[in-house]
Order: sequence, then C-alpha cells, then structure tokens
Amino acid sequence: MPQALKKNPLTNLTHHLNAKKSLYLKSLTLGLITTILTTWTCAYFAIPLRRKVEIIGRSDSKTPCLGLIKFDALGTQMYMSVDIPDDEGDDLTGYVNTVNLETISFPHWVRTPSITDPLPPDRVMVYNDIASGWPLLALSYTDDRLQDRFHHKGPMIYDSIAIKGGIDLGQSMQDGPLGSHVLAYKPILPGLIINTVFYATILFAIPTLTFQTIRTHHRQKNNRCPKCKYDLRATNPNTPCPECGNPISNPSASAKTIESQKSSKQS
Repeated sequence: MPQALKKNPLTNLTHHLNAKKSLYLKSLTLGLITTILTTWTCAYFAIPLRRKVEIIGRSDSKTPCLGLIKFDALGTQMYMSVDIPDDEGDDLTGYVNTVNLETISFPHWVRTPSITDPLPPDRVMVYNDIASGWPLLALSYTDDRLQDRFHHKGPMIYDSIAIKGGIDLGQSMQDGPLGSHVLAYKPILPGLIINTVFYATILFAIPTLTFQTIRTHHRQKNNRCPKCKYDLRATNPNTPCPECGNPISNPSASAKTIESQKSSKQS
C-alpha cells in the first residue's frame, strides 16, 4: 500500500491548518510591506494633494506665544507649532483666535506644544508633527526647524533641522516639512495594525482564497485530486488520493469513478 494511503484524517487536518497558517503569515507580511510603502507614498505626495489648512489660533501667552496650524492632506496630517518670540510684527497674521492649549484635543502621536527658551528676536522655532498612512495614519515623525523670522521671498534657509522618527534623504534643508523626503518609521500602532490587516485581506488573502476555491472546483469537476491534480478515475471511491493522501470528498467524483468501473467491467 502506498505510504500516502496510511495518513489518517488528523494528519490531513494538520497539513491543512499549516497551509492556511502559511497563507495568513505571507498575507500579513505582504500587508505590512504594502502599509509602509503606502505611508511613504502619501507623505511624498502630501503637498500636491493638500486640501485643508486650519489655523487653530495662538496660545494665551503674551511673550512669547505659540501659533498652531493643522495641515490635512489625503493620507497625511501635520500639526505645526510656531514658537514666536513676541506678539509684534506680522508673524501673528491669521492667528486671530486665542486658545487654551489644555482645551485642545491632540492625537496621541502629536507632542503637546510648549514654549521653549527665549529665542533671538529675528528667529522663530517651528515644531512639526507629521503622520501618514491610508486608510488610517500608520507612521509618524517629528521635524523641528529654527528659521528666519522675517523671511518672505525666495527659498527658506533653515538654521537647523532636527528630525526624529524618520530617515532624512537629504532634501530637508531645501524643502519645507511637508515637502521633505523623509521615510517615517515611528509606528502609530492602531493604524499600523489595522492597515496591515486591511491590505493583507483585500490584496492577498481574498484573491488567493478565491483562486484556490475556483481551482479546487475545476479539479473536482474533472475527477482529479483537488490538492495535487492526480487523475482519480481509476481510484476506488472514498479512499485517499494515491499520490498525496488527500481524502476524496467529492461525491460526484466518486460517482464518476463507480460508473467508469462499471463501464470497464461491461466491456
């Protein structure tokens, strides 16, 4: 008797579960890779897709004070806190509302804005918390910049840039925080997990299971083993596949086998 025929149902069930486990692990791995690539893509195209800029207001501190801005793009959000040395000049244009920082509900990946040490009168400190991902925000990083307070024309020149939670690809000194080429790696766990499961299910698990179901139905219809495609026309009904040991659970295949055997006997 072939070795394959000695396999019991428990062994077949174990092999089936292992195959499903392998599929799910591969799908989750590919889902995680897709999540990361989608997040970086959303961050890269944040400026062209920008759809909303919300000036939240300024803190109720007089000198210095914080200006708060929220940028909302497709798949990317940025909270900008501008540490302004004083309330003179045109730096506060647009910051018409005075807000209490304690009453603002920030996402957990955003640092609570705070006033830093006194700055020179011709400098302003900008704190940027940036997160990207779709359908949920999945990765974030911080981008803090010291820049010229009275700059109005030409490309901005930054005195210093400090990036944490991301890999700077070397363009940040010439670009603004949303235009920087930064690969974020600081996880936002709820979004990272949900996005990974989402992409694993939509892009990999469902298509794979659909293909396997169609393939199994096609093989059973042609009286072949669903697992290894072995020709079962000469195999006795209700016996495992002689090639791989897979149990035959297709009644139509068994009926075809019996009919085939009867025809051969009559001839």
